[in-house]
Amino acid sequence: MLKKSIMRKSNSNKTNYLRHLMVLFVFLGISLLFFWPFIEGRLSFVWDTRVFGFANLHMVTKFFSKGTLLLWNPFDFSGYPFAGNIEVGLFYPINWIFSLIFGGITFGELAWYFVFHYWIGAFFAYLLCLKITKNTLAAFIGGIIYAYSGYALGHISHMGQDIMYMWVPLVFLAYIIALEKREWIYTLLAGTSFGFTILIGHYNTSIYILLGLFVLSVYKLVNKKRTKTELKKIALHSVVATIFALLISAILVLPVAELAFQSNRSTLTYEQQSENWSLNIFDLAGFVNPNHNHVLDDSPLDNFNGSVDITQSYFYIGLLPLLFIFVALFSKWRYKWFFVTFGAICLFAAFGKYTPINYILFKLFPGFSKARMAVQIMGMFYLSIAVIAAMGAKFIFEKKYMRIFGLIIVLLAVSDIFLH
Repeated sequence: MLKKSIMRKSNSNKTNYLRHLMVLFVFLGISLLFFWPFIEGRLSFVWDTRVFGFANLHMVTKFFSKGTLLLWNPFDFSGYPFAGNIEVGLFYPINWIFSLIFGGITFGELAWYFVFHYWIGAFFAYLLCLKITKNTLAAFIGGIIYAYSGYALGHISHMGQDIMYMWVPLVFLAYIIALEKREWIYTLLAGTSFGFTILIGHYNTSIYILLGLFVLSVYKLVNKKRTKTELKKIALHSVVATIFALLISAILVLPVAELAFQSNRSTLTYEQQSENWSLNIFDLAGFVNPNHNHVLDDSPLDNFNGSVDITQSYFYIGLLPLLFIFVALFSKWRYKWFFVTFGAICLFAAFGKYTPINYILFKLFPGFSKARMAVQIMGMFYLSIAVIAAMGAKFIFEKKYMRIFGLIIVLLAVSDIFLH
């Protein structure tokens, strides 16, 4: 009897691994399909990705492929400490791997860099949603919403920001597991995931992740009655994981801290952070109307009517994911109130000067006062809605007869987001 039980469990685990492997390959296919026009050269990367992100990536990969870590850049600004520039990704290990594959990566090869990161971003979001919902189709929808809706696509022109965004679900998944199990191996792995992400080098996203992890820790402390010992363990593991993340990323953080205060951005005021970078309520129509601010026009700069920069103004989610979110709000789920609370904080903070939330964070939360552009916190909002939408999808798929239509619903949601 025991032998049969073990065999059934083994077969079940094998089936699950095969299912996850299949999802991994499907996400790879979707990423290839999406970026194929870039791979063929019919579309091109623009703005910061072209003139800044690519230039730094090329320098890093070119020199690393020759066995050199370029700590000092003699080519720009009459020379400056390359290691102290947070956005170059000098210590990001994936850049080193790409240097071994491509050498000094060329602009024509840049599409493969995005293919890889959109692939893993969708899969990490899938794993996070799977942890919450235990449903493959629902988690798949969450992965697509996260990697291919508004924020990610709007920021393809901001390479470092977009690349770091794709690692965020892994950090939250690792911290959730660490705070549940409260064993040191999981705590150190959680810290490793955050520290690894910091090495990519987008300051704002690092601070927003830190804010989310703080909210997660508070949620774990207050969401149910716990003994004093449990409360102390949760707090200790959360703090140790974050300290470990800072230790891993110290090779970047320390030189950046030294160089950053030579920049005039180190004296960022609240007005500079929010005045021209605050959403207004009308921008939210972009959730259902992909061209609400005319960002998809042939000449978008001529007709743009958003409240912030055009690259910050693409928010499309689609009606079907919004339906899932609505359903999830009236269903019972673990971590629902964490993601609802964190998502609401981020959305209201993105309104910047129009709400007090951004001002409070700017004044009180460590590092937030150096995070330029209030609207950029929308990236964390999309993390929250992806997970909440997966919760709603799971609730619908569990209803009688809806399992039959589950795959059709997935295809509709994916096609709608992918098309726009």
